[in-house]
Amino acid sequence: MSSRTTSNTYPTDTAAAQFFDVRTVTLGINLQRCVDSQLNKLCENIYSRIVSSAEHFVDTCQAVSSDLGIPIVQRWLSVTSIDRLTDGVSAQDLVHVARTLDGAAANTRVDAIGGYSATVQRGVSRASKQLIESMPMALSQTRRVHGAIVAGSQASGIPMEAVNLAAQAIQSLAFASSDRQGAGATKMSVVANPPSDGNCFGKVGCPDGAADLVLYGGVSAPRVIRQALQRRLSHEPDCSLDELANEIKTAAFRAARAAELVSREIAARVGADWGGVDLTLAPSLRNGDSIAHLLPLLGVKHFGSPGTMAALTLMNEAFQAGARFAVSRVAGSWGLRLPLTDDEGLAASLASGNLTLDELSILCAGGIQGLDLVPVPGDTKTETLGAILLDHLSMGLITGRPVTIRLVPIPGHEAGDLISLGGPGGQAMVLPIRDGVTSSALLSRTGRIPAAN
Repeated sequence: MSSRTTSNTYPTDTAAAQFFDVRTVTLGINLQRCVDSQLNKLCENIYSRIVSSAEHFVDTCQAVSSDLGIPIVQRWLSVTSIDRLTDGVSAQDLVHVARTLDGAAANTRVDAIGGYSATVQRGVSRASKQLIESMPMALSQTRRVHGAIVAGSQASGIPMEAVNLAAQAIQSLAFASSDRQGAGATKMSVVANPPSDGNCFGKVGCPDGAADLVLYGGVSAPRVIRQALQRRLSHEPDCSLDELANEIKTAAFRAARAAELVSREIAARVGADWGGVDLTLAPSLRNGDSIAHLLPLLGVKHFGSPGTMAALTLMNEAFQAGARFAVSRVAGSWGLRLPLTDDEGLAASLASGNLTLDELSILCAGGIQGLDLVPVPGDTKTETLGAILLDHLSMGLITGRPVTIRLVPIPGHEAGDLISLGGPGGQAMVLPIRDGVTSSALLSRTGRIPAAN
């Protein structure tokens, strides 16, 4: 196919040369029918339900990917939030539930399963507290299970009990996986304002009232955006920010259409409802798929340098505009996600000392999803972790945007040490953080932020 040329004298008909992939395909499974007062029967019901629902899921993903020529980077399952099913189950017995989820995920050959979660933004129930207390053992002893604590929302505020429980769970989980540099903590998220439109979301799981089976696609865009910007700049290096934003919009449109095409076809073949496309702008786990590497193309030499927030804002706004126009159903968006140790460009900026916790916090206040995969010293006190969680959850109360936080204490390491958590980012540096014990009096208070009316 020959390329057309516009008055700007650069080729525009290059979609065939672009590399498209889909970041995630997630099959949501409603487990409400699995509830049983006997632990063995509960686990048996959960295992049977997941395996029977997803036994052909991975094969179908591979077939559709082959038929359409569009790779799928990760295949996820997401199930009903487990605290909805386990009232009266002890923390020790909940570990058996986590192992059941892990076994079902292994049997169906998916990359991960989410939903080992507690929803506590309105208050901490007995079932939710037991589940949070089980997380260190459950997530450190399983391979594919991911968990989340929904600890705040703009409507309900932030219960202090939830924040303290989350901080304790993070610290305990890191030490329970100290043989892997605390990598267990990478599988636990603390969340505020999850999208409230009834969709299943990866780690958080499926809400009450979700369909029996529902499938979602997750857009993958950094590589396509990089190709578009490089092509434009090679022909017109002095083009305006408006013109670069238009390139991002076009690339986002194409990436989102690819995600819808793939996820719709998989949903039809596995007999699931199609839930839409998640428009979170994030790197995939594919090497070279870095958001940080996009910034030099916009004129910011290093991630973390002055101008970083402006460049990220331009990128995210243009991406959302193009992607939303492309899809027939948006399954929510977590905005712009920057997982520090899963993005090689971000990890390099971290290792070079270009990023600090304060700078990351400024980016979060300006629209980034939250502190994601941030390595901190292993001896960080629980009160300090709690204070950091509280600050960033509070940003969600102010903005109403979804917030996700993954802090990873690295046992045996201190600020400045280079570590690797096994992701595509390679080595990253443990960030120094200020002692939060001076805020311990705040963390010891009961109630919530903001105070209930």
